Amino acid sequence: MPQPLETPDPHAPCDGTPEINAGGVGGFAGMTACRVKAPPAMRFFIAFSVLGFAGILAVILWGAGVFGGPHVHRVEVVDASQPRPITFRAERGQDVSGVTLRVRGHLDGRATVSAVEGNWHPEPLTGDVDFTIYHDWFDPICTIDYIPGNGTAGSLTVELTFD
Repeated sequence: MPQPLETPDPHAPCDGTPEINAGGVGGFAGMTACRVKAPPAMRFFIAFSVLGFAGILAVILWGAGVFGGPHVHRVEVVDASQPRPITFRAERGQDVSGVTLRVRGHLDGRATVSAVEGNWHPEPLTGDVDFTIYHDWFDPICTIDYIPGNGTAGSLTVELTFD
């Protein structure tokens, strides 16, 4: 009389003895397979390799700007007839090596923008404005002076990015 097959321990490492799929589960009746369980050290290595790769990929994507990029600070100048200083602050802990200033909008008349500190000459603005300039800047605070001429009206959006 044939002996019944023993059900192998699914957690035991393979000892080289094949198992026979007598039940036909999944359409593999009669096929043999060997269950192999990786040793704990190998499972630990695989888990940390996958996590390490994911971490490196996240750092690369963050550096490439995929997760947002630099923060653009934006101020609306609704009444362009009034002079005003506009102060921008970098994010806490951000390394600053430059600033990009962009001014957009419309002016009926003339105005200028310049940095309060630093070697930055006043930049003239008039009519339909879409002005962008980059300056080296190493301070986490940048104050822009907006100075309108006589009879100036309109509205502007002033954006500054710490690079």
